[in-house]
Amino acid sequence: MTKLRKIPTPKQRQRLLKKNAGVCCVCKQWGLGVHLHHIDGDSSNTGDDNLAVLCVKDHDVYHRPIAYTSPNHLELGAQRIKGFKESWEAFVAEAAKPNPAILCRCKHIWRPLGGSLGKIDPPMAKWNLSESITC
Repeated sequence: MTKLRKIPTPKQRQRLLKKNAGVCCVCKQWGLGVHLHHIDGDSSNTGDDNLAVLCVKDHDVYHRPIAYTSPNHLELGAQRIKGFKESWEAFVAEAAKPNPAILCRCKHIWRPLGGSLGKIDPPMAKWNLSESITC
C-alpha cells in the first residue's frame, strides 16, 4: 500500500519556522527560501521531529546531488540532518531566552565571548555571557 503525501499545516509550518529562526538548519543562510524536508524520506510522516527546515538550495542538493558541480553538504544523510536540526533548534531556543548562554552570529561564524571563533556543528557548544563584544 502506497502512503499518501501529507502536507504540514500552515500552523505547523509557522511553528517550525519560528523554532529555526526562519533559516536553514544546515547552512543558516538568511534571505533564502526554505522548504520543510522529511528527514526519514516518508512524506506521510509530518511530525515536527521528522521535518527539518532546509533552504531551497540545500534541499535541492540533497535530492539532486548530481545536478551540482560544486559540493555543498553532499555528505548529508538523515542522521546528519537530524543532528543539524536538533542543534540549530536548541541554539535558537537558547538565544531566545532573556539571558542566553550564546552571544551572536557573525557572517556564519559563531563567536563565543572571550573565546576563539568556531562554527556550530552538532553537538552544540555553549558559552557564558559575561562580557560583550561588537560584531
